Amino acid sequence: MQLTPFPAWITQNVRSPKSLKLLFRCWLASWLAFVLLLPDKSLQTLGNAAFFSVLVSLMLPPNMPVQMFIFAIAMLYIGLLLGWAFGAAAMRASLAARDQVLLQHAFQKVQESAAGLSNPDALYRIDIFHGYFLDPRSTVVYGVFLGVCNFLFALLRAYIPKLMFMSLFATIGIDIFCSYAPLFPFAQYTLLNSVLISSAAYTGIACIMILLVFPETMAHSYLEGVESVLGICGSLVSVQEDVLCAGAGEDIPNETETKPGAKAQQEGLQAAKSKIDGLRAQAIGGLQQLDAKTMFVDLEFSYGKWNSKDVKALAEPLRLLTVRAISLQTLSRLLLRSQEKDSDVPRIPRTAETSESASTFEGASVRADHAAGLSANRDASPDTQLLLQLYSALNREAESKYSIRPEDILPLLREITGPLRQAIVDALAHTKGVVESVNRRRWALGEGKVKGQQSSEQDLVQATAALRRELEAFRGGKYKELVEPFAPLFEKTEGEEAASAQSAGLLPLRALNFAYVFSASLIATAEATLGLLDTVLGITKKRTRRRVWAPTGLRALGKLFTRRDGEGEGKTLGEDVDVGEGEEGEWEREARRDPDSRPPKNAFQRFMNFVHAVFQWTKSPEVMFAAKTVILTICLWLPQVIPRSAAFAYEQKSVWALIMAQMTLNVYASDQIFNYFTRLAGTLVGLVFGLLTWYIGSGSGNGNPYGIAASMGVFLVPTVFLRLFAPPATLSGVVTGTVTVALIVGYSWIDGHLPLYGNPGVGWSIAWRRWVLVVIGSAASFIIMMFPPKSGRKAVRLRNATTIKRIYNLYSLLISRWISGADGAESHVGTDGSLAGEKSVAPDSKSWSTFFRSDLVSIAEQLQALKSMTAIAKWEGNVRGSWPFEEYNRMVDVQIQMLGNLAQLGGALSHMSEEWRLAFLKRTRALNPNFITDVLSLFSLISQSLRTGEPLHEVLPSSLFERLAYHHHRTRKIRDAPIDAPQLEQLQSLDYMVYASGMIAVLELIVGLDELHAITRRLCGEVSLKGFGEWRNEYLRGMV
Repeated sequence: MQLTPFPAWITQNVRSPKSLKLLFRCWLASWLAFVLLLPDKSLQTLGNAAFFSVLVSLMLPPNMPVQMFIFAIAMLYIGLLLGWAFGAAAMRASLAARDQVLLQHAFQKVQESAAGLSNPDALYRIDIFHGYFLDPRSTVVYGVFLGVCNFLFALLRAYIPKLMFMSLFATIGIDIFCSYAPLFPFAQYTLLNSVLISSAAYTGIACIMILLVFPETMAHSYLEGVESVLGICGSLVSVQEDVLCAGAGEDIPNETETKPGAKAQQEGLQAAKSKIDGLRAQAIGGLQQLDAKTMFVDLEFSYGKWNSKDVKALAEPLRLLTVRAISLQTLSRLLLRSQEKDSDVPRIPRTAETSESASTFEGASVRADHAAGLSANRDASPDTQLLLQLYSALNREAESKYSIRPEDILPLLREITGPLRQAIVDALAHTKGVVESVNRRRWALGEGKVKGQQSSEQDLVQATAALRRELEAFRGGKYKELVEPFAPLFEKTEGEEAASAQSAGLLPLRALNFAYVFSASLIATAEATLGLLDTVLGITKKRTRRRVWAPTGLRALGKLFTRRDGEGEGKTLGEDVDVGEGEEGEWEREARRDPDSRPPKNAFQRFMNFVHAVFQWTKSPEVMFAAKTVILTICLWLPQVIPRSAAFAYEQKSVWALIMAQMTLNVYASDQIFNYFTRLAGTLVGLVFGLLTWYIGSGSGNGNPYGIAASMGVFLVPTVFLRLFAPPATLSGVVTGTVTVALIVGYSWIDGHLPLYGNPGVGWSIAWRRWVLVVIGSAASFIIMMFPPKSGRKAVRLRNATTIKRIYNLYSLLISRWISGADGAESHVGTDGSLAGEKSVAPDSKSWSTFFRSDLVSIAEQLQALKSMTAIAKWEGNVRGSWPFEEYNRMVDVQIQMLGNLAQLGGALSHMSEEWRLAFLKRTRALNPNFITDVLSLFSLISQSLRTGEPLHEVLPSSLFERLAYHHHRTRKIRDAPIDAPQLEQLQSLDYMVYASGMIAVLELIVGLDELHAITRRLCGEVSLKGFGEWRNEYLRGMV
């Protein structure tokens, strides 16, 4: 692997033709927006805010399809117009409130001072900006309008994050209007003319660029996203070759260095798992981007074979394929766990029936008497055998004796699954080729191009047939070859069983179960791939001719504003909401009661209940954020309307300190500090770029249009590149840096060629002022943020509580599906896709699997964001003590693993036959009603402990395996139903493969829940009950 000194986001985009096309389009738009400033006539027309054309081009580059850009730029205009409208209303009200006597006196004094001057208008303008006509009554009116508007716009930003861009420019508009309008003694409603004209000029340029320079429709952009996700899914399947090779101790393909030994084997598995983790994050991000574009696909005229409905029909099959492909990572996790030290292996306790001592975890590994407690006398349930095979060290010698260790079976697994894996990869590649052909040959006229498209469709038909053949062959009996190495375990000699282990139900089948888990996930992935292929083939057969498609979904646009995505709002504010929209189901809202009062019964009680709700709302994070915004705004606005400081504030452009303070205000200290670092660093880089651009293009004078245009053209290349492709975590700093470049160069040109009062100068004179204003705004927002401060670490804890609760809900859904069948699961899914009680079942309820996949991806997105949030929380420092970052980071990782287990379990349940579900319903310990109660209770207690910060109790089981053994022992006492050990015919059943896959997913999820419990005990503490441990041991000994 070749190492480069540059990060991947630079090298990949530099080599990508698509990225270079996008860079050229956005660079050309920004450069033309700047060139528009250079002629004197256009500069006179644009006015003193002409630099806004360049500024907006860097804040909102034309890097999207035309309708998305129109939507985004419309938000900008609506925001500015809102700010203008409220500003005009404030001006009208302030003029009515002015003291006319004071105003006439001020006019008289100015006329007396200007008497005899050759240019009295100049003195009149100077007096205006020196605050000579400020009036306390008028100023108060402006202050009230400014505070109320900022409060409303901050709430808009909080409750509808998708309108954040609109609220930002509305805030800028009202800030500019209320900062300058109080200085004027007469109506001046056109204060924002220059800003709007400059923005409109850029809008025209951007629309032309989008339509003429490498144009792209939303359908084209959406299908490119589909291509990307298909490629990632193919890579997720291909990387399993590395997992199988590393697990078998073989050389990984395409790796130049080979290291012998177990350590190298573990390193290879870890490297493969890291690849899978990266691909998983990319796949989730790709689905998230597709979801963001879905509502825009219906809003355009497009030309091609497929219409918007055809394009959107790919969404659900693609989501299913992604979930199935991600579930393939279970094998790498199981192999890594099997290679951990004995101290890291989950310990299975002995039970009272076979142990005279405590059923606690003695020793690092599973001992023989522990195993006997789980499976003596042929009483091992199917999931007990899986439990022992996964986490017990009992059968290691037998595995070596019969050569059935995982590293012995993985080469066979690799050989058997190789054709099916390759067929999936080929099918996805051909699907990607068909989508690419449809997407990029919309205007193909040549016969060769048309034949090429037909050829790709024929290749897809052949690939589909090949995949179906391989799947049928594998599912029809090829997988049974995996059982052949285990056949000697079932051979009988002289009428007795060959292995004493079989009589105890302790067959060394760990490697077989590993292989079955992978095989079941692979079958599910192949079926999901076939579902996607059938959808694509159905569309290609239906759409054979290209035509113009009209918009069909204009009414769906309103949903874009009303839908609150959990992570969108988290990125906007980072508020520590207990439960976000979509995280609390309808059934929970209906079940929730006010513990302090019954529902109101009369008008007075309803009114007081409304007052109470308003009071509670005022304490919400959204209102607190809005209130801080108002306080910050008024504090930085006052110097601009005080007579003694008005002139200084105007000359130094202090309104930019106000805008910067509002942009940097965050709820949490960690976000605030990280924001400061990125924005200050971005400002420094922008200062360097801006000064270099100005002085190289203009020298020591005011510059000439040709030199400054050439210099700006050169430096805009890296500036626009950073704006387009920098990592999202640094976006705030990048935007601040690009805006700094626009301000330095734009202000310098305007000040040199458009004489105005209060011009700050050119070049360095503007640069140091910009830096000071940024620092002042950042310092002001920091001070406001600290009263009272909100910890981002607490937000991380609360977000973990929320995600654990959501995983708990998904687990409840799957267990309901297992014990009740499809009909029972449907009763837990409401019309909106949320879990619902049986009493609220709707006839048109969504299928449980559709809701499951949607919520699974949603939680995965939330966990991905929580991972970043956890890293940012470190920026708060260790003022009150060191923060256990490793514990919280591990907690997120465990939840991601548990989500993979849920995906595996969901796939198994969707393939489990009703006969096997019923046959194993009462023979599976994990489905013991009492054990289900323990699992769900522990989920709830962990979430509640993290939410409230209260410690857990010592009496809670430190291992759910202990409870599993206990409930089985109690059940066996009541109902003695011996269970036979698995026979060879049973192991060769495809249903057993599905059952084993689902059961292992449950056991792995229990291991993850135990780890979450342990982490929570370390974080929140543990309440001890004196004498409990000794009494428990004595009690269990009495049960023997």
